[in-house]
Amino acid sequence: MTQAIKIEPSAAIQAAKSELTLEQIINKPKKRKLFGSSASQRADPVFTFYYPYMFYEWKVTVPRFVFRDGKALIRIGVNGLTNVAAQTDIWPECETIEAEPQSCLPCRVTEESADDECKLALENYVFKFMRPLKPPIYQLSRKEMIYLPYHVFYENSTGKKTLMITEALTGVTAEARKMKELNSWLESMARQK
Repeated sequence: MTQAIKIEPSAAIQAAKSELTLEQIINKPKKRKLFGSSASQRADPVFTFYYPYMFYEWKVTVPRFVFRDGKALIRIGVNGLTNVAAQTDIWPECETIEAEPQSCLPCRVTEESADDECKLALENYVFKFMRPLKPPIYQLSRKEMIYLPYHVFYENSTGKKTLMITEALTGVTAEARKMKELNSWLESMARQK
């Protein structure tokens, strides 16, 4: 009896370079406890997936009546699944990688709606922090779709396995159940691996 092997083509994506690998995250020492498991017993690696974001970089000039014009370089990131925009201090370094299609979340947001959400967040930021008296001048200098890598692993503590996610760029870790839009997908992917 022969079985057919289905080979899925990999997709080339612009992914942010990970600051942390899955092994570094798993072996990262926690706060010392009197009783507890070691790092190797604490976590079981599962997989890495890529989350879509639109990054924008704006040069903003705020004309002044008396003093020099105010100038700023403002970066906005728009979540590719929820269309939520926020100001960010980082612009991730990117590399083109070959990723499996099932490990790349599809962008659910249209480019136009992401642009609109970005402009709204930009104007809110400028009017809140720069307080222009005249209309500001906005100039888009960069715009890029970047997939941020997230590492998924099981954390074993007190006999209970918890599915955890870490953003590889910043190292922020959270329980998978807190990512409401992804929780069921993450659990099904973890079961497959």
